[in-house]
This record gives sequence, structure tokens and C-alpha cells, in this order.
Amino acid sequence: MNITNLYLIYLFGYIFSRGIFNISGLVILFFSLVLFTFYKPKLEKTENLSWLLIYSIILSILTDRLLYPSTFYINLLIKFFLTSALLFTYFKKITFPVLVAIGFCLRILIIIYSPNPQIDVYYLLKEAPNFLLKGINPYSAIYTKVYENVTPDYYTYFPSSIILFTPFSLNLGDPRWLNILVYLLVYYVIFRTVADKNKSKILFLLIFYQPLSLLVFEQGFLEILLLGLVSLIVYLISIKKESLASLVMAIALSTKQSMFLIIPFFWNQLYKKRSNLLITFVPFMLITTPFLLWNFQDFWYDTIYYLFNMDKIRTDMVYFSLNMLTFLRKTIHFNPTSIPFYPLLILLVIYYLFRKRLKRQSLNDTLFNIALFFLSFHLFATQAYVNYFFLIANLLIINQAFVERKIA
Repeated sequence: MNITNLYLIYLFGYIFSRGIFNISGLVILFFSLVLFTFYKPKLEKTENLSWLLIYSIILSILTDRLLYPSTFYINLLIKFFLTSALLFTYFKKITFPVLVAIGFCLRILIIIYSPNPQIDVYYLLKEAPNFLLKGINPYSAIYTKVYENVTPDYYTYFPSSIILFTPFSLNLGDPRWLNILVYLLVYYVIFRTVADKNKSKILFLLIFYQPLSLLVFEQGFLEILLLGLVSLIVYLISIKKESLASLVMAIALSTKQSMFLIIPFFWNQLYKKRSNLLITFVPFMLITTPFLLWNFQDFWYDTIYYLFNMDKIRTDMVYFSLNMLTFLRKTIHFNPTSIPFYPLLILLVIYYLFRKRLKRQSLNDTLFNIALFFLSFHLFATQAYVNYFFLIANLLIINQAFVERKIA
């Protein structure tokens, strides 16, 4: 079985429910996990990838829509753009730049017609820079209230997320403009890595037209930025720029906590050289320490305690998660996270199962292994929503770029 079929099976597990819990989706995701466990990344035929792009755009037409506000005419316009992209792709009448232009137009349309998506992530990224500029600790501030019975007194990401989104939140009024630039970074990585430029175009379009990519963009999730950072790290390693890759790793680690989980996948490629440890550790400390000293209690609560006690704090979201934890809650009313150190225990088990895979890992399957790891972790150890599954799907696609580099 090739990556095209495996990728499609994986998509069916979450796109139609938009990452919200359902039994059939969970079964498909478990099936995908088994299939990917035995799959070894290899070259994919250009013809297969071309058909996968057509399937992806069709699935986007079926699933992508503007949520906030859910305006009929704007959603109709989105469908029109996606249908146009499908026709151009199928009949091969229009060039790659036009398909890219359609993709960017869709995202600009979202910024214009969904200026206030009703999700806390968006308001955190938009308002944190304003608090910082006013001398207010973002980890102690109260943000715009979105959810009933939830006090938005938390900023659950690390400080680099504030720094990176600041120019766009303050100058352009919307943090999501940064994600448009991130897509350009992803294209640069793919274009510079893949020798076959036709394949590089298809791989980028698969990411640009991935089902639910517009939803993830609209809601402002950080996973688009994380995809860019992780892809850049692998690219810099591929061109022997390990020191610069270590610096980008520092930015990734100081952006979102989940990035710490990928360190073992880069240990042999980056950190056998001690100087690279310093290049990562020192900038990370320089970025996070001021906020840690500003108010240790608030920083700890927002970034660490909240992470491991999310199901207790955000009880409104627990039953929407698409994973085994929610399944057990719904069926036998058992909460695995009530077990002391449950996420940590599961994490250690997963790393143990990955030990042989890590030993024989090459650069060509690094992103694939990270995708498989995140899928295992989110299905068994923590809550899982559309943005997590979106990142995994993107990692599966962009890993093909580094498989292709064998012929570069």
C-alpha cells in the first residue's frame, strides 16, 4: 500500500466530523495507526500524487466552510473557489501560480469575513501582544470571553508565540496573517528539497488544499506555524546547517509545549554535538525566563499545570475529543487521566515502543516518525482535536519531500 491510500484512509478518520468525537472516525484512526506502524516511507508516483490532489480538493469542497459567521453567500464563494481549483487541476488548463493564488485568496477571504472566530486560541494570539505592549503580563491577563462558564484567565502557549504573532496582531489587526507567510516558508522548503519541480508543486498544493485546512486557518491554531518550524528544522539539517536548525528548534520549543516531545527524533541529528545543545537551550531560556520571573505562579499554571489538567479545567471540551480517553469516558464512564501521572506513563511507553525506530531513523523518515508518534500520543494520552490531526496529516505529506530528496 502506498502513501496516497494510507493518507486518504487517515483523512476519513476525522475530516467529516471535523475532529469531533465519533465512533466510526475513531475506528478509522486506529486502523490508520496500525497501517502506518508497518509502512516505510518510499517514493510515490507523480500520477498518484496528482490524483490525491484531486481527491483532496473534492474532500475540501465537501468539508471546508466558514464557521464564524456561517454566512451562506460567503460559504458559497468558498465552494466556488474550491470547485474552480478542482476543475483547473483535473483538466490541467491553468498553471501552478493560479492555484496558489486561489489558495491565498481563500485565506484572505477568511480573514476579512471571519474577523472574530469564536474560539479562545484566536483571542489569545490577538490580545497577548497588546497586553505585553501595555506592560501587562500576558500570563496574568483576562482575555475576551468566548465560552460560557469558562474564565479566560490563561495563555496556554510559550512566549515565542506572542513574539512571532506580535507584528501581525498589532500592525495588521489579525494574527492569522503570519500563517500566510508560513505557507510560503513551507513551499520554500519543499521547492529547495525536491529535485522534480512538478512533484514539489503537487506536494505543496496537497498541503495548501488539505481538507479542513481552511477551518484550521480560520480558527488560528498554532499548528500551521509549528509545521513551518519543524519542516525548516529538517531542511536545515538536510543542507548541513545543524547550528541554525538548533536555533530554530529553540524557537519551536519556546512556542508550544508539544514541541518538546519531538526532541528524541532529532537527538542523533543535532545534539551529539554539545554546542548545538547550547544553541537551543540558551535562546530558549532567554525567551522564557523573563516571563517565568515576572509571575512564576501564573506562568506555571498557564503553561504546565493547565496542560496536564485540561480535562479538569475545560470540562466543556472533554467529551468532544476524538480519542480513546473520550471513548472510555462515554462508554464505561472511566477517566484514565485519574490515574496518577497517566500522560507521562503513556508517553514513556510510546517512546519505548519507538526505540528501535529511532535507532534506524534516517532524515528521509523523520517527519513520518513524528507524525506516527503524535498520532499514538493523541489517541491514548491526551485530548485530540482537529488541529492535532491536521498537523499529523501535513507531516505525512511533507515527509514525501525528504523521501524525494534521495534523487536530488
